[in-house]
Amino acid sequence: MVILVNENLKGILTDFQEFLESNKLTQEKNVPFYALWASRFLTFYNKNDGRNIDELVLKFLEEQKKTRKLKDWQIRHIELALKLYLDHFGARTVLQKTEDGNYGENNLNEADVMKKMKNLIRLKHYSYSTERTYLDWVKRFFLYVTETKGSVSLIS
Repeated sequence: MVILVNENLKGILTDFQEFLESNKLTQEKNVPFYALWASRFLTFYNKNDGRNIDELVLKFLEEQKKTRKLKDWQIRHIELALKLYLDHFGARTVLQKTEDGNYGENNLNEADVMKKMKNLIRLKHYSYSTERTYLDWVKRFFLYVTETKGSVSLIS
């Protein structure tokens, strides 16, 4: 499970805004709002550690719709902001918590990577054949690294 380091939140959201602007992923007027919703979701996420990210996104959206009485178009904007953050930006900004309680590099086994990748592929609604192809390439990668280096060390 990925955990956001709270002291980096402000810098991450500034980087997310720059990411949105530089890639022209939304209108310039929407950029601050997308960062705001990403920030609110990250706070919500950190309070609900240990749950599936897909479930948390749905729960967060439902909670926002009820408590803030938002309209459907506003919920769609929040959903898009979270999708952009989690799918395109967030993977570069979160760290895996290690067994000793520190954040940083982690040794991941093939099963962990395959499970995380499968969840992300399904979050993006890719086809089943695409999922199988991508997972096959991950297996090939692990086989290659194991044969050449002996173990795999990745940063989440």
